[in-house]
Amino acid sequence: SILLLLPSLVYSQSIANAGTTGCVVTKNKLFSHGNFIRQLNRAEMGQFAKFKNDLEEWQKKLDKIFADADLSSNSTSSLPPFPDRPLSPSFCSGRDTILYLFNGCSIQNNKVYVGTNLARELDGDEKKKFADLTEKMKIGESHQEDFNDFCVQL
Repeated sequence: SILLLLPSLVYSQSIANAGTTGCVVTKNKLFSHGNFIRQLNRAEMGQFAKFKNDLEEWQKKLDKIFADADLSSNSTSSLPPFPDRPLSPSFCSGRDTILYLFNGCSIQNNKVYVGTNLARELDGDEKKKFADLTEKMKIGESHQEDFNDFCVQL
C-alpha cells in the first residue's frame, strides 16, 4: 500500500512519530495528525494521484538544480530560483482535518482524544455546540473556558 506524508514542510521525525504530523494517505484512507479521518472518494483519489505526479516532477527539478550546482561548484554563480512546491490536495485542509488543542484533550472530526487515545465521539448536541464555538473562535468571540464541556484537565 502507498504511504505518503503531505506536510507543508518536511520534518525530521523518529520512527515512533512517523505519520503523526500533517496529512497522510495510505491506499485510500486519510489520516490527519495520526488520526483516521475517512476513506477518500474517487475525485479525491484523482487529486492525490495528480499531487504525487506533481511532487515527483518538482523533486526532479530540485535534483537537477542541485546536480547542476555540483557541476559548477568552482564558479561563484548562485543557484537559480527553486520551483514552488505543489500544493497539498484540498482534502488535507478540510474542516474534518482541523485539530483543535485544549487543556487535557484535542478534538478532531467530532472525536475527543486524550493524548493519542480516542476517548469518545461528540453526540449530536455537542457537535452543534462545538461547531458554533469554533465559528465564534474564528472571530475571537469564544475562549478556552467555553470548551470545558468537552474535556477539563484537573
